[in-house]
Amino acid sequence: MQGRKRLKTIFSVLLIILVIAFLVVFVLAKQKKIFINTWFVDENKSTIGADVSSYQAVINMNELKEQNIAFIYIKATEGSSLVDERFSCGQ
Repeated sequence: MQGRKRLKTIFSVLLIILVIAFLVVFVLAKQKKIFINTWFVDENKSTIGADVSSYQAVINMNELKEQNIAFIYIKATEGSSLVDERFSCGQ
């Protein structure tokens, strides 16, 4: 019984730490003190990508074309109900 209680306590503490860490990252990203997208750039910054999802506002694709872009991340949908209004799927 004592082992089970200890396991619950450890799990609770780890869960609290995880929630606090998530909130700190969320707040810092919201305040633009950290940029989550830069986590996906290699150390030498030799591979450059662009995020053209709806929350990035208007994207000048001609300007992107002139840059050394290795990949583009496009989030056109979220779940089955949210569709980016700028995304055309030919319907």
